[in-house]
Amino acid sequence: MVTQINEQQEQTASRETFEWIVNSLGESPDIVHNCFSKNKQEFDMVYISSLTEEQRISDTLLVPFYQSDSFESFIEYVESLPNVTLHRTCVSTLEKMLRGHAALYLGDKVYLVDLKLVKNNKVRDAAVENVVQGPKDGLSEDIAVNLNLIRCRYPRTTLMIEHREVGTVSRTPLALIYDEECTDPKVVEEVKKSLDRIDADIVQAVNQLSMLMTSKKRTIFPTMLSTERPDRVAFNLNHGKVVLLLQEPLCTNCSLRIF
Repeated sequence: MVTQINEQQEQTASRETFEWIVNSLGESPDIVHNCFSKNKQEFDMVYISSLTEEQRISDTLLVPFYQSDSFESFIEYVESLPNVTLHRTCVSTLEKMLRGHAALYLGDKVYLVDLKLVKNNKVRDAAVENVVQGPKDGLSEDIAVNLNLIRCRYPRTTLMIEHREVGTVSRTPLALIYDEECTDPKVVEEVKKSLDRIDADIVQAVNQLSMLMTSKKRTIFPTMLSTERPDRVAFNLNHGKVVLLLQEPLCTNCSLRIF
């Protein structure tokens, strides 16, 4: 059994913390733990290969390590990366690693570098909502790509994005999007309460999310609308709607629910 480490111990025992992380990940074939050394200086790294892009590991970490003038300069380089955070707690570190972060034991500290592997991040043509005239692009399976598409079509500083998770086991990423200047705050609060009330282990589809958020199974008028088109999302944002962008790893696109 892996020994638990309390928060006070974590602050003074980075090596023990890193070993706890390695042991907690188990011995699956996709758990990679390596030690890299140069001029008697070394650092350890552990990551999940099925979730992490190994080419980015080489380009972002290994090549700069062996090309750096000193170990201190490499540490400064790692700390300057925009996608790096320091270890806080063992639980949060494991959660980030299960999202594609690599853990580095470097200079008596544990760093987490976001190097997640995304295989379905290409912008595709809309498949369900075909149009004769107008934009043809549709949403992808990656939330970051979809947020880029939405922001490009809706360039307003009042656009608010809140990241959440749904499903106690799946912890599926979800983005709540609205224009704070156009949307009724009561509607935003109602949507947040509906999300907080969701009690399900696995949430991976927008239809399932819709059922979990809807208290009435039958309504005369629909309260939600699905779309795969960024231009339609922008139109509804401008009309005060709240958009829920759910990452669906088992589907061909990310859909949205508009309130």
